[in-house]
Amino acid sequence: MGQNDANLKKLMKHRNLTRAIPGGIYGCALLLKYAGSERIKNMSMGRIHAIIKTALENSVISHYKTLIVKTQEKSELENESQKK
Repeated sequence: MGQNDANLKKLMKHRNLTRAIPGGIYGCALLLKYAGSERIKNMSMGRIHAIIKTALENSVISHYKTLIVKTQEKSELENESQKK
């Protein structure tokens, strides 16, 4: 395990960031497809993927390695990695 991975796990445990979604954009789309509201469940994977990409472009969420996290959490993760 690399130093950044160890820092990420440490920070996630310390900050209780259990809401990060693993698997990147595709993992996030799958989660929304199977656990989202009925409106989202009825959308195609391509449409859900496009919504996620729009959220990323508008900095609503961020992509950190293979996780999708809230933008604020991502900046905290990057700051913690840069300190080490």
